[in-house]
Amino acid sequence: EETPQIYALCGRGSRSSVRVLRHGLAVSNIAMTQLPGNPFAVWTVKGSNKEEYDKYIVVSFLNATLVLSVGEKVEQVTDSGFNTVVQTLAVGLMTDNSLIQ
Repeated sequence: EETPQIYALCGRGSRSSVRVLRHGLAVSNIAMTQLPGNPFAVWTVKGSNKEEYDKYIVVSFLNATLVLSVGEKVEQVTDSGFNTVVQTLAVGLMTDNSLIQ
């Protein structure tokens, strides 16, 4: 069964159009992986304040943390500086470009 849609006639005269409104956003999968359990929380964080895009995806589990690097590929990293053998409660980037966990 399809998601409900609303058809709208917008504009006037030669500037008119028919638009289709759908609930939600389109999703594009760029990476898929099996997780070792149900995540407690997920964050994204930049590597420095000068970067335009986030560098890491941090996934917290009950007794561990998974750190993924974001770039051309999404890959697990072990040298990020995050403690991966404990549950992460929060992640942030400080003004001096240090990452906190």
